[in-house]
Amino acid sequence: MKKSRRRNSDRLLERMSRLAREKSNLQLVANLMCNLGAIAGLDNIVDRILQLLLDTVGGNEIAIYYRSDGNVFYADVYGAKSELGVIADGMVRRAFDTGEAVEETHSFRETGMLTPEFTRSSSLALPLRIRDELIGVIKMDGMLMDSAQLRRDLHPFFEYAALLLKHELESRSQLHDAYAQLSRAHQALREEMRVRQSQQGFLAAVLDTIDAGIVACDAEGRLTLFNRKACELFGGHPGSPDLESWAERTALCRPDGHTRLALTERPLYRALHGERLQHAELALPRPGGAPRSLLASGQPIRDAAGQTIGAVVALQDITEQQHLEVQLRLAQKLEAVGQLAAGIAHEINTPSQFVGDNLLFLSESFHSLQDLLDRYRKGVHSLEDHPAGASLAEDMERAEEELDIAMVEDNVSAAFADAAEGVSRIKSIVTAMRDFAHPAKREKSPCDINRALVNTLTIARNEYKYVADVMRDLGDLPMVNAFANDLNQVFLNLFINAAHAIEDAVLGTGRRGLIRVSTCQKGDRVRIEISDTGSGIPDHVRSRIFEPFFTTKEVGRGSGQGLAIAHSIVVERHGGTLDFQSEMGRGTTFVIELPIDGAMAAKPPLGLVEDTLVEEAFDEPGDDPAERMAA
Repeated sequence: MKKSRRRNSDRLLERMSRLAREKSNLQLVANLMCNLGAIAGLDNIVDRILQLLLDTVGGNEIAIYYRSDGNVFYADVYGAKSELGVIADGMVRRAFDTGEAVEETHSFRETGMLTPEFTRSSSLALPLRIRDELIGVIKMDGMLMDSAQLRRDLHPFFEYAALLLKHELESRSQLHDAYAQLSRAHQALREEMRVRQSQQGFLAAVLDTIDAGIVACDAEGRLTLFNRKACELFGGHPGSPDLESWAERTALCRPDGHTRLALTERPLYRALHGERLQHAELALPRPGGAPRSLLASGQPIRDAAGQTIGAVVALQDITEQQHLEVQLRLAQKLEAVGQLAAGIAHEINTPSQFVGDNLLFLSESFHSLQDLLDRYRKGVHSLEDHPAGASLAEDMERAEEELDIAMVEDNVSAAFADAAEGVSRIKSIVTAMRDFAHPAKREKSPCDINRALVNTLTIARNEYKYVADVMRDLGDLPMVNAFANDLNQVFLNLFINAAHAIEDAVLGTGRRGLIRVSTCQKGDRVRIEISDTGSGIPDHVRSRIFEPFFTTKEVGRGSGQGLAIAHSIVVERHGGTLDFQSEMGRGTTFVIELPIDGAMAAKPPLGLVEDTLVEEAFDEPGDDPAERMAA
């Protein structure tokens, strides 16, 4: 009986001891799992697993191996971490290959210093598994705990460690995939941004090459585009203000150049509010100069849904175009006038030719008749001594007195001379008109500058003959490669301006002015000076006299195009210079310099040849200037 009770008591004590050990193990595993569960992050979990195992099972080295994205990674309890190309440890390699634990035991019995508990140690390569999935391998060397007891007691911990490791590896893999996807998306975005920046740069370059001001704004009226031409037109970039601020700072006017446009009248504002503009004419004032003429075209910018997201306007500077159109109209008019003048000159030339021939014939015939009349008179006077002859002589004298034959003889010769001189003058004018109105050539050709000046003076004589005399000092010039008709127009404009300036200065005074024309050669250029003794050009308008449409003359007397066209012809078409010097009350001198450009052999200056057209066209000496002014 006592033995039975003792056995029962021993079994109970053993059972209680086992339960206590199991409870202790469970408490240990629970503590390990709680300690491990409080950690986040793959590297932190790996380090904590290693540290917990070292603290729990001892040993001199503990390491963990795990696979991630097809690669094997290594970490040990000393903090070393690396990526392995090949697993060098044979136990670990077998554990990965078989999925089973691999154990090796080492004995140290020959060392008498060790107690029996320390005479052996073991190494264990323990797979971390979740059901059939191998997560990694833990390699423990120099363990003091029995491997079977270790696997049995810490089995829940190893499963929990495998679960956490799998979760972190999956998270890391997902994160890696997400990062790779994000990297690809980022790279694609960067590439798209690079392409768009390249396209934007190309578009900006294209917009900057367009010879029109391009201005755009967003839906709120903030300026978002201002190309190079717009900066040139408006004197710089506006600094991205809103449309209202820009309108306050920048003047735009109606075509008259004076009436400023309100904000609601401006093309960009109208386009932003849904209006489509086509070639709206505007004027852009310029400090100290004539306003520039602009054509504005604009429209709203809409997205795919049809919502207005901004507006754009193109501003075309048509100032030069208008100038050229005026020049073209004037050139066409002058060409028509020139053709008419050439036709008239041709038509006048023929009758003036036979009128001149007939006058010569009549003059010669009159002299012959006069000789015959003298013979008749001698014959009649010889009959005075005879009674019948005396009566005849008396009748002849009475007839001569009645017909005033003496007056006819005294004046007919002078009349024939005057008529011949008039015909000669008509011939000179016709010749000058024919040369002046010679059809224009498409290319430059050799031009006699002196002759062109003389012919133009003849054409312009009616403008200056009552108010001014002409003095010529024409030097020895080579032929100049030029557009002769264009230069004729320049000279004509300058002569007419000189005549008008002198007329304004001498009108009502009885005085006459002077137009002086001189030419000379300066190196590879010819120099032409046209001076007048007019009233001069006021200081405040000298900077504007070559501007199109600018004139100080009254309406109907000047269009404001003469000097502008002259400047364009000399400077732009011939590569020369046109300048002037003026002094109030004393007159103005215009100076033209033209490149010779392959000059031909020089011809004698017209001032030295016998047939001088200008002197023939001038008024005769002794004419009363007051009578000419009155006429």
